[in-house]
Amino acid sequence: MDASKGIVTAGGRQELARRGVARGHGRACVVGCGAIAINERAKSATVKAGDKTITVKQGDWVSMNGANRRSLPRQAETKDPDPNSPVFAKFMKMADAFRGKFGCAGQCDIPRDAKAAIAFGAAGIGLCRTEHMFFAEDGCRTCRP
Repeated sequence: MDASKGIVTAGGRQELARRGVARGHGRACVVGCGAIAINERAKSATVKAGDKTITVKQGDWVSMNGANRRSLPRQAETKDPDPNSPVFAKFMKMADAFRGKFGCAGQCDIPRDAKAAIAFGAAGIGLCRTEHMFFAEDGCRTCRP
């Protein structure tokens, strides 16, 4: 999981825990793609989509959207979130109306996560699994004295 940019699994319900772990590592994850046939020897995966058969090989681009469980056999255009966006500010104002006296804390396993959480308005860190620091390229070196 640490070497990948994203994960697609053929399994379903029991794979949900993997999705949570993957997302905690900043990886996109689509679970329950039962139509996929994985060929480990050929380092490829094949899926039938309508009347087409699509095969992707190791190194090919696959874009994933974990929110709608879709994968596309190409590189999708992406945009980094902007904490200074007026759309984000409007959303947070709506959320604040329901938040009450509770603060918002980030789940930060590595220093990069903490910086992002603070940039998006978190008041602090609510959960930090220190064992995950060892997976990040900036983890151990940053945390050592």
